[in-house]
Amino acid sequence: NAIFTSDGKSIISTSNDSWIQIWDAETGDECVKLRNDDSPIMVASFNSNKNHIFSASFNNVCRIWDPQNWEILRSILIENEEPLWCAAISPNERFIAVASINEYTIEVIDVITGDILHALKGHNSNIASIAFSPDSRYIISTSADGFSIVWNTTTGIEMKRIQGYETIYNLDGSHIFSLSPDKKIRMWDTRKWSVIKDLQENKNLKKIAVSPDEKFLVATSNDNTLQVYDVEKGDVILILKGHNGGVNSAVFDSQGKRIVSSSDDGTIRIWEFPALQDLIDQTREQFKDCPLTEEDRKKYYLD
Repeated sequence: NAIFTSDGKSIISTSNDSWIQIWDAETGDECVKLRNDDSPIMVASFNSNKNHIFSASFNNVCRIWDPQNWEILRSILIENEEPLWCAAISPNERFIAVASINEYTIEVIDVITGDILHALKGHNSNIASIAFSPDSRYIISTSADGFSIVWNTTTGIEMKRIQGYETIYNLDGSHIFSLSPDKKIRMWDTRKWSVIKDLQENKNLKKIAVSPDEKFLVATSNDNTLQVYDVEKGDVILILKGHNGGVNSAVFDSQGKRIVSSSDDGTIRIWEFPALQDLIDQTREQFKDCPLTEEDRKKYYLD
């Protein structure tokens, strides 16, 4: 996986070779290579509130790194019998949520003491992903059975269960975007837990990410492409081609002007994200000679 740092100057990437790599986002040069240990890293993320890097590895060790000098500030050993499968740290850096392979429970851990605060039970299959809301008040977990559960971080109480095997918050936590087993992307209002709209479905989609201004959404695909959606219209307005393998992750930078993606082909790509009018012009050019219905012509900005 690969993500931008909050200032957009660097990219953090992880792989199964036990290294965290920091890249210059402008030149593509490797700046720093951090050896986690001899265990594959399951997740690494950049905490914009505290300017720290969080990592979790297959050998059940979570670490918080200082990107100023690349030193480890804290290590927490998760005493589970099974290896860690996914993990996340809250934006306020008070909690870590983890899940091990073949276990359907999420453990919420105090970052300072290392104590388990809650064991969240409700999934009926392996946990696929964990994320905190921007204000750290809630946790969203997804599982292989195609459901997402929203939990209260402080109490551990289940708040809401929705259909979705990939679920993300927007920047202020007022909306959730979910990718469901029926391959539809849905936008939810987190105050009423109601669906606001459905976006155009695509059977090849894997992961989703939304731009900071919530105008665009990018989805990764098994067909080696990235699909960019206009959130208001719900339609695909741009298809990014260049990877030679399935695309595993894609995220916007903090300005919403670039996308970084990682792929099974072993590459990380940075895409300069054009303005909406540029997207419309590219879409018109792409579909201008295609036999389309009147509805499709409106959908693809041809009329």
